[in-house]
Amino acid sequence: MYVSFAKAEVSLKQLDTSNNEPILKISELDIVPEQELIFNQVLQLKMLTSLSGRHNILGMFALKDENNSRVSYLVELYADSATYSAYQVSPEQQNFDFNLRQMIASKPKETVLRSKYVYNKEAISSLAHNKVSFTEIEIKDKKEGEFQQRLMDLVEHAKSSISGVTTLYIAQSYEKSNIWYVITVFDTQKQYKNYLRSSIYRNLIAKDSTVVKRHNEVEVTANFLMGQRLVQINRFNYQP
Repeated sequence: MYVSFAKAEVSLKQLDTSNNEPILKISELDIVPEQELIFNQVLQLKMLTSLSGRHNILGMFALKDENNSRVSYLVELYADSATYSAYQVSPEQQNFDFNLRQMIASKPKETVLRSKYVYNKEAISSLAHNKVSFTEIEIKDKKEGEFQQRLMDLVEHAKSSISGVTTLYIAQSYEKSNIWYVITVFDTQKQYKNYLRSSIYRNLIAKDSTVVKRHNEVEVTANFLMGQRLVQINRFNYQP
């Protein structure tokens, strides 16, 4: 099944600058098949130059939809709104945008989110061996506290030595606070499959009468993954 993420039109003025929260940007790209090779080269160059240290960027992931070969996702994690704003007009982004226009069949769909939890166990720089869980979850109204408790259970699992998790991003929509994204990077395919079978995951996405309304687990292949060394940022406001 092909899943299209909800489009969130968020201007720079709407970004919350009061608490220096990290900003997660997800771009859904419809790549012309004949342009895929050059697209991967241009994208890899963008990632390498952007994460070289001049910008305060914590991670970039290039993912490919396993059920629609034309669709790729670019996940970018910025340390704060100032970093996000500055990078949008940087030479690296300007060059990427210029080249991208020649390789896509339609306008990119961009979703900008507030990051509630960031965990990088270690620096990652990988071409393909990691496996990524890419999940969108819609919760019912006034259930944020209960859902955040489920997310904290996931956080504790991710930090355990048996999880195989190297990176965990949890983010919330600016415009629709009941829309959440959970992106988890595993060392191996086996650890990813174990996670999907685990009670932690089943509880997180469970469609029940109290918390979760729907979820999309997008099956993706990791083309390129790059992330900074050990980082842990917690912006949850849940109090049990």
